[in-house]
Amino acid sequence: MNVAFGGTLIQDLGRQHGGEHDVDSREGELFEVNSYHHQMVVPTREEYLYAWATERVSEKAVTYDGDLPPFMFDEQGRVRVTEAAYWPEHRAFAVQWHPEWLALESDGTQWYLNCIQTLLLSTKGKVVSAGE
Repeated sequence: MNVAFGGTLIQDLGRQHGGEHDVDSREGELFEVNSYHHQMVVPTREEYLYAWATERVSEKAVTYDGDLPPFMFDEQGRVRVTEAAYWPEHRAFAVQWHPEWLALESDGTQWYLNCIQTLLLSTKGKVVSAGE
């Protein structure tokens, strides 16, 4: 989805990123997820970056053609690994991890389901149909 919406893809993070690890959301929520990937999306705008792994990677380890946008870096200059993105104009939300592998009551699953409800299914508290 990110590429279809104008974003790019980091082909290789220099290592397999994942297993069980912590994710920080743009709202400041911290929760555990399970992801297994060596690639990462780079959204076109910071607003689309919705959650990222608390563990960062070195820019030198990343295989990417071009310069990463400044919002992809933390205060120490390390790359924030995208774990969730949201494109409001397309009503699209995606995560890098596998929510189907987490227990329903886990914080990661609850955060994911809450995002689907608030970002995709409701408009100011009103549930909307797929046709709206």
